[in-house]
Amino acid sequence: LSSDLSTYSLVTSATFGEKSRIGWRVFTGYRFTDYLAVHLGYTDLGKVESRLAEALRDSFQIPESASQQTIRGVDIGMQLKVPLGERFAMELRGGKYYWQANTQTTSSWGEDFRSSRRDSDVFFGAGMELALFEEFSATLGWTRYDVGGEPVHLWTLGTLYRFSVL
Repeated sequence: LSSDLSTYSLVTSATFGEKSRIGWRVFTGYRFTDYLAVHLGYTDLGKVESRLAEALRDSFQIPESASQQTIRGVDIGMQLKVPLGERFAMELRGGKYYWQANTQTTSSWGEDFRSSRRDSDVFFGAGMELALFEEFSATLGWTRYDVGGEPVHLWTLGTLYRFSVL
């Protein structure tokens, strides 16, 4: 058995419905074999801003307001890695994402409304890894997070560094 602690970090873009945002992920894990690993990570799916236009409702004017939402959380998952050559591998991953969404809405009257929601949903994804050196690799991946029933797609380009414990 080979045992590796792995750290992975990146900056990338995520899509939430029709909204684009910048997100990032950092994780560490333990590789049981060359094919199977567990990961514990922190994922920030970024911030999305929306504007609600002025409307007339039953002769009552509703002013323009702006809303800002952030989603962050901890993910726990498993990874199945399939070597396709000496330096190239494909991976499949999935698990549970424990997230918190914070929303702040500001009306043109200057009133702030804040709300927070915590929940957990599943995530799954796939990726590729190219070994540049023995312990350093370049990665490309896609992960789909379900956040409150809404899909969030995180495309990642990053680095992977392995170091042995034993």
